[in-house]
Amino acid sequence: MATARTAQTRYNAARWCPLRSRCPGDLVFYGTPGNVHHVGLYNDTGKMAHAPDFGRPIQVSEFHWNVDDYFAASRPVVDSRV
Repeated sequence: MATARTAQTRYNAARWCPLRSRCPGDLVFYGTPGNVHHVGLYNDTGKMAHAPDFGRPIQVSEFHWNVDDYFAASRPVVDSRV
């Protein structure tokens, strides 16, 4: 099984979890259902690791603030057949 490469394809393949149950390693998505433009990796301190843009190093930032377009969180699923 191939890993989804873009934020939108990762969102489309996601298993959803309620916002209040975020755990370290959850993926956090930004945008709308039809236009997910960014994804980060939640680290359980209110922050996420993410690549802000092509060619820029990975950063650690707040995962949510008042003016962002935070949309959803998902938990990566392990395929037990592998």
